[in-house]
Amino acid sequence: MGLFEMLRRREQAGSSAPPTVLVDRAPVASAAPRGLAAEPARGPRLAVAASPGARLDRRWRAAEAAGQPPASGGAQPGDALAGIETPGGRRDAEVLPDVLAHFHELPPYQALLTVGPEAIYQLPLVLHEKLVALDCGARQARIVRATMPAADRLALDATAKAVKGALRARGFGVVGELVAEPHVLQEILRNAGASGKAGARGGPMQLFERWIALAVPAGATDLHIEVRRNIAIVRIRVDGRIEPLPDGQGGRYSRKEVVDAIAAGYNSTRKGNNVSQYAADQFVDCMIDLDLPGTAGQLRYQNVKGRLGPKTVVRILRTGDENRIRFDAAGYAPSHQRLLRLAGRAGKGIVLLSGVTSSGKSTSLKSFIETLPGLAQKAIYTVEDPIEYEIAGAHQIEVLRDIANDEETRRRYAEVMRALMRSDPDGVMLGEIRDKLTALFALQIAETGHLAMGTVHAHLISNIIPRLTNDQIGVSRQALTGPNILNLLVYQALVPRLCRCCALPTSMAVRADADAREIEDVLRRRFGLATSRLKWVRPEGCPACQGRGTHGKTIVAEMLQPDRIWLRHVRNNDDDAALQHFRSASNCQFDSPDMTGKTVFEHALHKALQGEIDVRNCEEFDGFERFEILPRQERP
Repeated sequence: MGLFEMLRRREQAGSSAPPTVLVDRAPVASAAPRGLAAEPARGPRLAVAASPGARLDRRWRAAEAAGQPPASGGAQPGDALAGIETPGGRRDAEVLPDVLAHFHELPPYQALLTVGPEAIYQLPLVLHEKLVALDCGARQARIVRATMPAADRLALDATAKAVKGALRARGFGVVGELVAEPHVLQEILRNAGASGKAGARGGPMQLFERWIALAVPAGATDLHIEVRRNIAIVRIRVDGRIEPLPDGQGGRYSRKEVVDAIAAGYNSTRKGNNVSQYAADQFVDCMIDLDLPGTAGQLRYQNVKGRLGPKTVVRILRTGDENRIRFDAAGYAPSHQRLLRLAGRAGKGIVLLSGVTSSGKSTSLKSFIETLPGLAQKAIYTVEDPIEYEIAGAHQIEVLRDIANDEETRRRYAEVMRALMRSDPDGVMLGEIRDKLTALFALQIAETGHLAMGTVHAHLISNIIPRLTNDQIGVSRQALTGPNILNLLVYQALVPRLCRCCALPTSMAVRADADAREIEDVLRRRFGLATSRLKWVRPEGCPACQGRGTHGKTIVAEMLQPDRIWLRHVRNNDDDAALQHFRSASNCQFDSPDMTGKTVFEHALHKALQGEIDVRNCEEFDGFERFEILPRQERP
């Protein structure tokens, strides 16, 4: 009969003997961190009549001393309670630690060391939900015990000691013990596949929907759900930076919870699913309808497989007024807005918006279409993969790529192209120009005298032409530089706006931050700028910005309307000369709002000088020591 079976029968039978209580008279030990078992306090104790559990402990130890321990039901050596009494025959009372009540309160860990074929110390099944050892990485391990009656706790001490000994023998350092509610250990086992019990929390789809419901009001643009072995982290991107989901638990969940939830989200829709059912080891994507009080739109779902587990990124695409921007309020300079109006009035050629991921390209292009002059009298079409936003005044066509069959994708686009050329278009928006197929489509629209619009992943205007002419897209420079082909080239990015309530003045920032001192010095020394109006992000933020130090985002941009000289440089494969010609139109005044001929670095610097953004954001586009400052006398 095993030890815990004996304890179970003893508890069922009860006892007429008075219970034993060990009263510790020693001073209380220093408090341990939450959930961490403190060392027992030492000192004189008052012993009362022995309990049935204590008598059982003594019988077990006596049998073990005689070399005839009772049967342990298959337990490993060391599972029984060994001689742990003090010389006086009584055990010190424990100082009980705080108890972890939720899975997310556990520290990060990588694997179990007491369950499964790779276990260092294989515990018997009866102890699986009572004690586990966690691999916390860097050859560090931590013991987690379940809450249990005092007698069971005492009986488990020798097993815990044996586990620690086995871990140390294999080179692990034991960093401490935690005590948790039994359901927390059950969740650990479920993550390791060691338990067949169903989860006790809400359904997976409800959990997925809860994440979205928390992310939307926080102003998030993306939800990042990442599995790292047995732990999963859910985070959101707000003001361009990633932070934990505000769910009251730091965005931490078990692996099983998260994998079930992201699978439920994918399987809940059939809009553009590239595979029929979710698979954690595949790249899967789809669109999911978003319908929350006060917010409507879509969720663009992308799953990425990984060595430690899958990661899912959900882009939140809001529709309606929430996604309708005014160019001035969005952050474009007056000279930028003028170029956008000129491009719209021209009504022909290619308008390209470039930028990195999450730079607002699609939103700006949507607003460009919706503000075209005479839109009600025009026929505007869009060809998208997938359709992300509803665009007022446009007829939207979705063409989904077949990632397994390039020939089928080409056939679909050719079919749409033939139909649109017979549909009397004034303009066609092609979404992202990512390959030769979409680039040639844009060229055909422009060559036939219509307005072609699209986005391209390129960093800075100077990289748009190299991107379109590389091996992946493969358009010739001769074709791109033909008459009336290129209408307007735009590069833009989104940077966080400083919180007006807590932004730091320069005098405070340079005292607290070495980078701020270095930047402030180079602005005075190399750029000749007064730095008194600069503002800097307060790292800890304030209640108004919810501790972020920033509130919202603003566009910084550079724009080029190609002219004959610029086109000649590009045709001759001299991109450096083309860039110098673009910059020659600048007034070379960093504090001037006129952005004609100015780079995105200069636009960002101007906003920093107005106290709108942290000047350190400028370094995303160029270095303060590297940026080429054009002398005013060199301007034509």
